[in-house]
Amino acid sequence: TPWCSPIKVKYGDVYCRAPQGGYYKTALGTRCDIRCQKGYELHGSSQLICQSNKRWSDKVICKQKRCPTLAMPANGGFKCVDGAYFNSRCEYYCSPGYTLKGERTVTCMDNKAWSGRPASCV
Repeated sequence: TPWCSPIKVKYGDVYCRAPQGGYYKTALGTRCDIRCQKGYELHGSSQLICQSNKRWSDKVICKQKRCPTLAMPANGGFKCVDGAYFNSRCEYYCSPGYTLKGERTVTCMDNKAWSGRPASCV
């Protein structure tokens, strides 16, 4: 019986079912479902099958989610803790003589959107 090597997905969880109620989770015909952890998204197929060539049917990775790049406010700027990645916090600031209008801090959420509205300097 052909065997595939065990699947490991960084930042992901793997749930495998052996064929016909078999015990081994890497035998021919084994199906594995891949789910990424919160803040990560799957690139590749969400279900892999161990094939007769001893390879899984696809290669998968879980990539950290990113939010769109924030617009630089006129007469101000922002600083981010971890770029535009999931859970990153960005703080707006204004040039001297200008007042911040809107949220001072926004966070990149799991839905790949920023919390709060973009700030402006008036």
